[in-house]
Amino acid sequence: MSLEFARAVSLTFITRISGVAIGIVTLTVTTRLLGPEGRGVFAVCMAAIALLVQLTNLGLHAAATYWLAHAPERRQDVADLLVWFCAGPVAAAALAAIGLALIFPAVIPDVPLRTFTLAMASAPPAMFLLLASNAALGLRLTNAFNTIDLATKIIGLVAVLVLFWGSLNGVFTGYAVLHAIAAVAVYGWFAGLRRPGRPSPAIVRDMVGYGTRIFVVGLSMFLVLRLDIFLVNGMLSTADAGRYSVAVQVGEVLSLASASISAILFPTLSAMAAERRWSATRRVLRVTGALLAAGAVAVGAVAKPLFHLWFGPAYDPAVIALWWLLPGLWCLGMNSLLHQHLAAFQMPWFLAWSTAGGAGVNAIANVVLLPRFGIGGAALASTITYAGLLCATVLFLGSPHGRRYLA
Repeated sequence: MSLEFARAVSLTFITRISGVAIGIVTLTVTTRLLGPEGRGVFAVCMAAIALLVQLTNLGLHAAATYWLAHAPERRQDVADLLVWFCAGPVAAAALAAIGLALIFPAVIPDVPLRTFTLAMASAPPAMFLLLASNAALGLRLTNAFNTIDLATKIIGLVAVLVLFWGSLNGVFTGYAVLHAIAAVAVYGWFAGLRRPGRPSPAIVRDMVGYGTRIFVVGLSMFLVLRLDIFLVNGMLSTADAGRYSVAVQVGEVLSLASASISAILFPTLSAMAAERRWSATRRVLRVTGALLAAGAVAVGAVAKPLFHLWFGPAYDPAVIALWWLLPGLWCLGMNSLLHQHLAAFQMPWFLAWSTAGGAGVNAIANVVLLPRFGIGGAALASTITYAGLLCATVLFLGSPHGRRYLA
């Protein structure tokens, strides 16, 4: 890979490390000030925001990257589409989620409706920031991509600091307001000081057409990654959801390297000649696999004393969950790189079917394992699912149909 690719990955990795540092502060503040039950309410609301964004993005984040990598002159059209999409369908979905929680409170047990409503208000601007950052990536504006990404982490930290003076309602109010301000600023940078125009039919057709497969894959993968927190909250308790969310957040530190590389790898491979892609991906897989394995061993070794001293005895059960989760996170990181390789070939439908199957396996495994093993069972279910997804992708690439992507 080129020096420019390495520089972009390094910058993205440093930004992600900064985000982790901010996340550690956020994690520490919420666990200390809220306790397991309050932390569980916070985690469920944050997961609900992420779920709404995932359910409504239609794959436009990847489509923006892909199409702007090929046609940067469509920047204005893309900006118009993203604004109207967030102000229309995404805002409507947020209102629908609030209505669902009002009519069926059992969907989010023990989560106050007002807190949930304030959390949902941040979904439209949060969606725009996500889509705009990926559009910047397609334009090879790595600095802008990382700036937006880091800004969203800082917003989360600033909002959480409200806990020193207020409540969770204050946290989510600040979270929504700061996201809205950031979204306006990013639109001004991306499209200039002008009112959004009506997106052209051509850009809608192209982006939605490509995004459909991405959406199915992304939605299924989100369910694989986040369904467990809702099942833990529903089948166990909000306190258990709080403990499990800590294990997941600490474990996700391992995904930094693969996530940083994936972010840069996708537009790089998309612009590369097809016959060169597999050799480049293979080199990246070797390096990333070694880094993730070393990181998993290190995190597992320090987890027990770290959790006890940092978060307190109430979070000791999260250590077992983290240990069960670590092997799966290695599989998840490797599989995500293979997905970027296949996405550069316009995303074969295999990925949609395999990730949808993974979501189903994850749900069944959680239902079976949670009652017997608690939050450790949720972590084991995730590892089983991640390993299965990696095996499925490897088998596909080794099949007669999949070998054409290795040429």
